[in-house]
Formats: sequence, C-alpha cells, structure tokens
Amino acid sequence: MRETLVNNKADVPGLCSKLKSKYCQQLKVSISFQRSEESQQDFLAQSLVPPDVPPNLIAHKVVGDGNCLYHAISVSLVGSMEYSTILQILTAFEWFENAHHYAYHPRFRKAPQSGCPFGDATIFTLALKESGMAEWERSNNGVSAIQREVIRGR
Repeated sequence: MRETLVNNKADVPGLCSKLKSKYCQQLKVSISFQRSEESQQDFLAQSLVPPDVPPNLIAHKVVGDGNCLYHAISVSLVGSMEYSTILQILTAFEWFENAHHYAYHPRFRKAPQSGCPFGDATIFTLALKESGMAEWERSNNGVSAIQREVIRGR
C-alpha cells in the first residue's frame, strides 16, 4: 500500500476506496459477533476513573507499544486487540483522503482568535511528526504534510 501511495498517486483514490470498503465490511462483521472476554481489567486505571463515569465502563489493559489508542478502540469494539491494525489502516485512509479537511480544520484557525499566542500554521505544525514537518518545511503545504505522514507512517 505504501508503495502505491508513493509511486502511483493517480491510483490512490481507487486503492483507498477499495481497501476502505473491504476493511470497513470486515470490521462491521466482527463487531456483530459476541465480544471476546480475553482482555483483562486494569484495576489501577479503574481506581483512577472519576465517580461520575457510568459503572458499566471498565478500564482494560492494552499493550503500550505506541499503538495503544488503536488497541483500546479495538478492545472497546470487540473485546480484543485483534482489529488494531485494521483501525490504523482505516485511519490512514481517512487522513489521506481528507487531508485538506484536517490541514485546514477550523480548530487551527480558531485557536489564535481565542487568545492563543500562536498562529494557525504554528498550531498545525505542532500536530506533525518528523516526516510531516519535513514536508511542511519543504512545501509549506498542510495537505502534503499530512499525506506524507500517512505514507511514512505515524
């Protein structure tokens, strides 16, 4: 996939659409099954949950390998980390296909208006990692910066 995104940009929309459709369908089918009980409750994290959180929400342990957000979402959807990779792929497709929306998101423009001392470009670049920042510095283009991060991996 990464090679196609880098070398064959004309085919990217078709590839994204096809794979997104496949993975969304796979995730929908899986979510309809009974939730797995393989995940373990995290008693320390549960003790830190504020008392106003509904009692049926329980903290679970996930692997802290840099992909913990995707692991946590997968655990909440299906009870296991089995779909972490699919969720990452779907997120990458979303970012790549809608990079313009994210690069020019209203939150970046509203922050300076609400008293933030930084301009919208500075705030945007705070959200970038190395590959996106390098692209931003080269092109000064938010869409290219986001797409570069997707291609290089977050």
